[in-house]
Amino acid sequence: MDSRRNAFEASHAFLLALGDALRPLTNPLEIQTTASRLLGQELGANRVNYFDIRGDEYVIDGDYVSGLPSLAGKRLPISSFGEALLANYRDGRNAVREDVAGDPTLTPSERAAYAALNVGALVGVPVMKQGQFVVGLTVHSAGARIWKPEEIALIEETAERTWAVVERARAEEELARSERHYRILFDSISQGLCTIEVLFDAQGRPVDYRFLETNRAFEHQTGLHDAVGKRMRDLVPDHENFWFERYGQIAMTGEAMRFEHAATTLDRHYEIFAFRVDDPDLRHVGVFFNDISDRKRREGAIQLLDEVSRSLAYLTRVDETMAQLGAKIGAHLKISRCSFGEVDEAGDVLHITYEWQRENAGSTLGTYQLAEFTTEELQRTMRAGENFVVDDTTRDPRVHATPLANLGVGAFICVPMLKDDEWRFALVVHDDQPRRWRDFEIDLVRELSNRIWSRMLRARAEQQLRDDDRRKDEFLATLAHELRNPLAPIRTSLHVLRKPDLSPEVAEKVHDMMDRQVTHLVRLVDDLLEVSRITRGKFELRRERVDLLDIFRSSVETSAPFIEAGNHTLEVSMPDEPLWLDADAMRLAQVVANLLNNAAKYTDRGGRIRLEAFRDGDEAVVSVRDNGSGIPSNMLETIFELFTQAAVTYRRAQGGLGIGLTLVRRLVTMHGGTVEARSGGEGLGSEFLVRLPLLAGEAGASREEKLVGRVGVEPTTY
Repeated sequence: MDSRRNAFEASHAFLLALGDALRPLTNPLEIQTTASRLLGQELGANRVNYFDIRGDEYVIDGDYVSGLPSLAGKRLPISSFGEALLANYRDGRNAVREDVAGDPTLTPSERAAYAALNVGALVGVPVMKQGQFVVGLTVHSAGARIWKPEEIALIEETAERTWAVVERARAEEELARSERHYRILFDSISQGLCTIEVLFDAQGRPVDYRFLETNRAFEHQTGLHDAVGKRMRDLVPDHENFWFERYGQIAMTGEAMRFEHAATTLDRHYEIFAFRVDDPDLRHVGVFFNDISDRKRREGAIQLLDEVSRSLAYLTRVDETMAQLGAKIGAHLKISRCSFGEVDEAGDVLHITYEWQRENAGSTLGTYQLAEFTTEELQRTMRAGENFVVDDTTRDPRVHATPLANLGVGAFICVPMLKDDEWRFALVVHDDQPRRWRDFEIDLVRELSNRIWSRMLRARAEQQLRDDDRRKDEFLATLAHELRNPLAPIRTSLHVLRKPDLSPEVAEKVHDMMDRQVTHLVRLVDDLLEVSRITRGKFELRRERVDLLDIFRSSVETSAPFIEAGNHTLEVSMPDEPLWLDADAMRLAQVVANLLNNAAKYTDRGGRIRLEAFRDGDEAVVSVRDNGSGIPSNMLETIFELFTQAAVTYRRAQGGLGIGLTLVRRLVTMHGGTVEARSGGEGLGSEFLVRLPLLAGEAGASREEKLVGRVGVEPTTY
């Protein structure tokens, strides 16, 4: 009785130890070899192994040995050990051999096969599942051995328990493999994929959701990191309610939905397919999604460009059109301002003439010295027509932060446009906060600039044509009037001359009048012919070395009658040194005379006119100043253009076609010089400044040394 109790207790203790040893193991082969080792040590066996039946072979993957060679990795022919042994195993019966060498049930070849493996006695136990052999456990002794019933029972129990552990491990391994395969598949999907739990408040309204699972594409398509286990409102507190309501509807109804919608807080647009998963009570929703922001941006950009093109096609007033375009651009890019500016010829000054600004953003209309806001390096970049992009005005060393901050500019894109390789126009978009400008935004602003600039150039050209046509019409009307005025007194004079009793005194007066009127007509025609010759390039200068003094003398003599007729005072001032020019003396005298005549013509009787010359570096400067009717500021540049006189309604009707100043500019330009008109406005007089290049190497000597024996022009008053 005691021996049985002891055997039971020993078996129980062994099985407990076996369970403890196998519990942490997950590899099936490791489980089998560990169990074999513990059982072999417990029984004092020479070899213990598990085997499979595969085809016509016994296959041994691993074993425990003590004093015998290992059979691990061996494949043993079933036929070598007899069909009876195989039948036993397949029927679920143990195979027990206590003395293999003397066993009369074995054939000589079977005994030889066991002997080759050094097996003197054995116990083979099959493990059956659902009536089928799945694995076998054999215990070998090198010599004959009487197997006790409790030993056989222990082998059977070990086989069953070990195989249960192996099956569990295999199931777990299969599950892990399946999970790995699922994870690989889950993560290989290019679409974003997540499973969420929709969360409802006490009133049953969806208010949030928790991420249960995400794939690799999830982070790329949302910008959210480590989202699993977190709530959406924890990650993005201002996320739109639309998403909670839509996913809540899917979780409650089970109706799958496909839709597109913007996630404004994520600055993205998504294409969604969402569906309920798991038990409805869990309120789990699976979501497949694609970030289609780029596609939406392209569509939006195409739509904006189409709207801009349509607006530009009907451009009539630049200011109204620019306001409309600025509003469209501002709304699309979500910016503070959209400004349109023109740049002076030197590329140093930017005139912001048109602007759209967001409410409360403040205006930047005005004229700005670029050096106040940008470095020279940046100015060179813009003059070269390259985009200028600043994400943060407080950190970019190419700009001056303080003046930009005063204007409320935190980030901006400036796209310069060139004409004849010179910077002439800029489209500038501002944000009042630092902002990372994206490539598509920069490209869009560039394309907008190209379209707006090209249309503005065309609109201005069209306006210029309209203005030219109007001025030509007015000019022709004035020309007809100017030609008709002298014809009337000439016709009257002809009638008078036909009278038979005409006295010599009256005839002389009539001849004098006709001479004046014909002279006026000749002058008009001569002016027209000269402008035509210059315009067609048929005019040549006869250059020579000439002192500006001689030119003054000739021009004053020519203009004296006009000055005297107006009872004006003329002051002439020349420097002591001669001002030598390489010029056509007659044509420059014509320039100065035209300016003097112009001053006399538009100055009230008894006015003052001053003619002055002085040196300014390597240039001679001629100034003709009067205290006459003055020039409006908007006419200071156009006054030199052909036909402008016909449009100048503020001037008195003194006659003339207004081509005198056109001749002045063209003749001065042909001499390599410039002419400029200045005036404080109507009634404040005017001044014309002509700059001409001095003849090289002729400066420094006094006029007395150069003009000995010639009569100079002293400061003179008429």
